[in-house]
Amino acid sequence: MRRSITSVAVTSRTVIAIGLVGLFMGLGAAPAMAATFTSSMNQVQPTFQSRTWSDTTAGTTTVTLTSCKGNYGGNAPTAAFVHTVRIALYRNGSLVSQVTRNPCGAFTFTGQSAGSFYFRVAAINGITTPTTNAYSGTFLNAGVTTSY
Repeated sequence: MRRSITSVAVTSRTVIAIGLVGLFMGLGAAPAMAATFTSSMNQVQPTFQSRTWSDTTAGTTTVTLTSCKGNYGGNAPTAAFVHTVRIALYRNGSLVSQVTRNPCGAFTFTGQSAGSFYFRVAAINGITTPTTNAYSGTFLNAGVTTSY
């Protein structure tokens, strides 16, 4: 008998818990989902700026670069060319932080407050300025996933 009472009590709590979750979800209290967009960069130089996005929540922003290839002076892009990439995150036009990786992967920025964001390629192999001559510059190709 005691067993069946315990079983009924657990069932009652479960029903109440499910009802409360449903009530909160109905009131819009469901947890926020992270947003993500993907794009690519083709033959970009240092100072390249991404598109702008708005984030209404505080948290973490991650810019992930994949399949990184680079070249210099009109040569064919190769993965071996890219040694380091520095990504800078901006919020409302002001620099938040910079992260350097060897050579690509996830560039994670924590503790962001809400605002309008974009990232810049701050450096490729330590080079921070673009060139106007397509045959002497340092260029980067990469897939990009931005999560915020």
